[in-house]
Amino acid sequence: MTDDGLAEIRSWARHGDTDEMIAKRIGISRSYFYTWLNKYAEIKQAVKEGRRIELVEQEDALKKAGLGYKITVKKPIKLREEKQKAGEGKIVTERIEYADEELYFPPNVAALIFYLKNRAPDYWKDKPKDNVEESDDPLNELLKRLNEEAERNKDAKETADTDKPLDS
Repeated sequence: MTDDGLAEIRSWARHGDTDEMIAKRIGISRSYFYTWLNKYAEIKQAVKEGRRIELVEQEDALKKAGLGYKITVKKPIKLREEKQKAGEGKIVTERIEYADEELYFPPNVAALIFYLKNRAPDYWKDKPKDNVEESDDPLNELLKRLNEEAERNKDAKETADTDKPLDS
């Protein structure tokens, strides 16, 4: 297959074409396309690279939606000018100018939840495992030490309270 042909297959995969759609574009059946994928490593690689690029773009878009973002667009503005000339009447001129407008898209909480649940499932799934190894996370380590210290202080206070003589 030529480099141009591989680039085209890569592009189709990148834009979300299924194996069946790619086979149809080439002019072969899906089963024969699978034969090609198994026989020609460069075709299989082109499809894989295209889909990897698509996946990265989708992940970036999902992350962007979850965090919120701003874009700048050119907004057309119609300007009208009227001039009064002696003896001629009004002369009206109109023109279009473009001004930058910043649009803000707030964070999409559902996108953020979906992203986090898939990127860090041990921390963000609905029902986390009780036996997740927490020692890898410095924040969890700090919280664990603070809780242990609070328990020790509580026990020490209770012991001190029971050692006091009762006033009769």
